[in-house]
Amino acid sequence: MKDVHAGFVSRWLQLAAIAMLLLCAGGAQAGFDLKDRPLAGIEREFGYFKAADGTPLAYVVYRPEGAGPLPTIAWYDVYGAGSMPPLGMVRAWVARGYAFVAASVRGTGCSDGDYVPFGAQDARDGAVFVDWAGSQAWSNGKIGLVGNSQPGIVQFGIAALHPTHLVAIAPGGTISRIYADGWYLGGIYNASFAAHWSRYDQPGASLKFAQLRAGLGDKDCEARVARIGPNSLVARVRAQPYDGEYYQRYSPYDRAPDVTVPTLMVQSWTDPAVGSSALNVFARLTAKSKRLFVLSGGHDSYLDSTAQEEVGRWMDHWLKGDDNGVDGEPRVRIDFGTTPTAAANYGDVVPVHATATQALADWPAPETKWQSWFMTAGGALQDKPANGEAAGTREYFYPAGTELPGDAVQFAMTALDWGSLRYRTPPVAHDTAIFGAPEVVLYAASEQVNTDFMVNLHDVSPSGDVTFIQRGYLRASRRAVDSSRSTAQYVFHPHLKDEPLQAGHVYRFDFSLLPVVYILRAGHSLELLLAAPSPIPSPGWGLTPLMLPGFNTVYHDSTHPSLLKIPVVPGIKAQGPEPQCGSLPFQPCRHENGSTS
Repeated sequence: MKDVHAGFVSRWLQLAAIAMLLLCAGGAQAGFDLKDRPLAGIEREFGYFKAADGTPLAYVVYRPEGAGPLPTIAWYDVYGAGSMPPLGMVRAWVARGYAFVAASVRGTGCSDGDYVPFGAQDARDGAVFVDWAGSQAWSNGKIGLVGNSQPGIVQFGIAALHPTHLVAIAPGGTISRIYADGWYLGGIYNASFAAHWSRYDQPGASLKFAQLRAGLGDKDCEARVARIGPNSLVARVRAQPYDGEYYQRYSPYDRAPDVTVPTLMVQSWTDPAVGSSALNVFARLTAKSKRLFVLSGGHDSYLDSTAQEEVGRWMDHWLKGDDNGVDGEPRVRIDFGTTPTAAANYGDVVPVHATATQALADWPAPETKWQSWFMTAGGALQDKPANGEAAGTREYFYPAGTELPGDAVQFAMTALDWGSLRYRTPPVAHDTAIFGAPEVVLYAASEQVNTDFMVNLHDVSPSGDVTFIQRGYLRASRRAVDSSRSTAQYVFHPHLKDEPLQAGHVYRFDFSLLPVVYILRAGHSLELLLAAPSPIPSPGWGLTPLMLPGFNTVYHDSTHPSLLKIPVVPGIKAQGPEPQCGSLPFQPCRHENGSTS
């Protein structure tokens, strides 16, 4: 399993393949000579377009030699796309008959101006970029936005502004709420993620790619390279510990209702960098034509061949008018058992094979049924509220126990028994398709005025293999729920203020785990682990827990029915042989004795 650091994947670590820039297309550029070798059949042009306020923003466009005007694919990011977008994708789109244009967000790469991380200006400039590209001689005026991670997230903001030339979008590797699913998971500061992205991921890639473009002879860019450094994200996030306009104006969750262009979302539900919260966005899209492709894998699963073929078909239909049937297919495609191979070069499309595919009419699936598993004082999960001997309380000492699902080595270290609680179902009689966001209801008390909860969900096999499925978090003082914005699939916490606990008082805590797309096989059990979050990145998230040590007590009886609710789609069975322990991407596995495969 590959190592993933905090942030939207450490892009600058992929720069060992920078030499590939020397193989990209040649072409004239007004203002400077390009000092590299051309790639036969592809023209390239570097330049700058003007934002609405006159700020010059860097772009690069690739197109088939001598062709035009063409439908145009656009990529817009903070990592240096205006210098070098993912070249494997460039080649694939040009071969498909498109122009491919990429631009850098203001203040990043070779673009002028000041960079405000996840600021509203990104979308405004992006809308100008789309309409500028659509008016160029090499474009036929039809623009499709593509991109993974930040260049996927920003698509929602751009599309919500309705630029004239935008025809379709295909965001991948995105997130739902920038605050609650990114920098403050469940209200808990995701410090490692923010710090690494602010200091290393974004500025590292931005600098390296800008240096490459400057080295090709761009004197304007050369002058801008010196000012690239750590961005202001950490300072901004620290200064704004509650949800609000700064986070909401960039959040796909908030922007989705204003997106009306055809939208294809691509999301790995095991994404180790941003999680699976983006699946909560799909239902909020108002676009009449929308599709969702869900797979398992890493943060760069957008580059998987299966994902790119879906994106290609989507754009062929909406930008070229191909009658390929994509708009008449089921809205949701789920791939299981994806086994990617390593990419030869940075940005190459990765050959992938899936062991099974499942279609759904929508997400969430209309046929979803909810199963309730009630916690007991004996550590069981059962199908009715605890009573009699099963009723009572359990306690654990916070924050002594935690679990790190970053990789097999981390996961082998089990949470301390006295610093955590485990609850387990009996073996299930039938394959159980858990499609959606499980919900936890805890009736609990703390010795302190505040505490943090982390819930991890496991699959326990008959032989004792324990596989990580998913996780969720909540700070107790952020327990307030906005019922008007909550759905069956998502408990909405507004995160507008802290409400301290009264020591020893029993409170109800409701919160959703991140969405799951997993089939629990017959004979396996579900296990819930309740523990403390950890600041150690696992693999990218490292949440700063409250240092308020004390005993937390969980109640289990008819008056305090603590429970786990799981969304189940009936009639779906696991396909193929059972995967070996540790073989699933970003789902580490251990044996119950603590060893790993």
